[in-house]
Amino acid sequence: MISLLLLLCCLKSSLVLGGKANYTAQQISHIHSVLIHSLEQHEQHLNHPLVENEIFCKCNVDDCDSELVQIVGETARGMCRARRGVCRQSVVYMTNGNAKATLDCIAPMDLSPPEKPFVCQNMKGAGSKDFVLCCNETSFCNDYDVPVPKMPQVTTKSWPWLIVIFIVACVFSFAGLVVGIFWFRSPHSKECMQAFLTCFPGAQSTMSYYSANSGLNKLLDDIESQTKPHNDGGETGNNVLVRRTIARQIQLVESLARGRYGDVWLGDWKGEKVAVKIFQARDEHSWHRETEIYSTNMLRHNNLLRWIASDNKDTGASTQLWLITEYMRQGSLYDYLEKNAVSLDEAVQFVRSLAHGLSYLHTEIPGITNKPAIAHRDIKSRNILVKNDMTLVIADLGLAVRNLPQSIDNPDPSRGGTVRYLAPEYLSGRIMKNVFKSYINADMYSFALVVWEITRRARVVHNQDPHAYQIPYQEFVPREPTTEEMRDCVCRERNRPTILPEWQTNPISKELQRIMVETWTEQSNSRLTALNVRNTLDKLCEQENLTIMT
Repeated sequence: MISLLLLLCCLKSSLVLGGKANYTAQQISHIHSVLIHSLEQHEQHLNHPLVENEIFCKCNVDDCDSELVQIVGETARGMCRARRGVCRQSVVYMTNGNAKATLDCIAPMDLSPPEKPFVCQNMKGAGSKDFVLCCNETSFCNDYDVPVPKMPQVTTKSWPWLIVIFIVACVFSFAGLVVGIFWFRSPHSKECMQAFLTCFPGAQSTMSYYSANSGLNKLLDDIESQTKPHNDGGETGNNVLVRRTIARQIQLVESLARGRYGDVWLGDWKGEKVAVKIFQARDEHSWHRETEIYSTNMLRHNNLLRWIASDNKDTGASTQLWLITEYMRQGSLYDYLEKNAVSLDEAVQFVRSLAHGLSYLHTEIPGITNKPAIAHRDIKSRNILVKNDMTLVIADLGLAVRNLPQSIDNPDPSRGGTVRYLAPEYLSGRIMKNVFKSYINADMYSFALVVWEITRRARVVHNQDPHAYQIPYQEFVPREPTTEEMRDCVCRERNRPTILPEWQTNPISKELQRIMVETWTEQSNSRLTALNVRNTLDKLCEQENLTIMT
């Protein structure tokens, strides 16, 4: 075991240095064998059963190594299981000239199509230097420097042809410019343009948008103005859906996170920072659903993530679907609580702002342009972002359900969000899918678990360090529990996250405890509503003289 620890430490250091692994096949085989032996001894704690011909890979993406670290320890940091999949190394060249290598494990279900998986294809095109390598010959086969293909050089023989092409292009461009000037100056062109604007009333605003040379705030103001009444008739418009333009103006700067349906990047759009969630073509239904929810339902609220635009982009190898939103520098609530403790004032501010956003989402707003009641269905700390003013915004509406006048708009009734946060009625199969209030009640159960996460990280007792961050039910189930494990834990054994005794010593934490306990009760119709929680916390702030952002 000591030799394993030494080899693992050395192997880990090779990843940090970014060079080739300086180990023989015999040493790698020895590490592989000892890892297999260690996992066999703790097989009951694995997220997925061991498979034949199991291989291990190097990785540097978020939470890729959580399974092995939980069992083997910190020496397995930066390692993951491929489970009959492949190890992958991808190199992306940023706009600033730096290269970023991403190492990860690709599960078999993501290798589609099997004969030529999209995730293993290099970017096409003569101007692309991005490179992807997938392998499954041996463990840690992706821990090598990838030979990046050189950019093709233009030979001197091609210069005459380039000159001819350039001259021809200039001639045609000049001719087209002259024809265009004469046409636009003619009376007939003005009649055609007037007829076009009459037939398509939205064209005028669209043309104005594309001609504007403005920043992100101008775009957001344009979107905001579309949701406000126009003229005396009180009509309201929808958010502007910018198609096939903005994705080509955004430069991807840094990879921020990886999720179930895509990667999240920090983007630069004309000097403004934006967040770009990139879906692959196979997840088009999720991208389309989230775009539909954002663009048609008046979701303009301080505690809901502000959507900017949706677009698609052809990379050569595949089509990427982009969802562009405001960028939140603090990241997700999960990441924030993992690194930072909070004061009780901040805890109340977090919970109050989350309840405010959820209350708006759950409430129908009737009018000429009706906002239907919407249930989120995937409330968890990873889908909640922290703003700079220390309030929260709700993100990721890909599973949302709408309560329309004649029906419940539920694109996938078989799914109910992240299994760890599923309400008891979901886990037991007792949820009434034809009753919209059932989805609202399930959201509130998940909300209670997030309140527990926040309160656990609060400084309740003076001069006493707060407790370490935990995800809900961490003391009862594995890191990635199955539905059956959560059903046994929540429904059969009726467990709930541990209530800390010191919460009873302070009126603020005591009230937060009462809120979570009454909201995660098994009786779904007895749970507090988001509006109840918000009003309760407003009264608490008055009683305790708390000053919070609202």
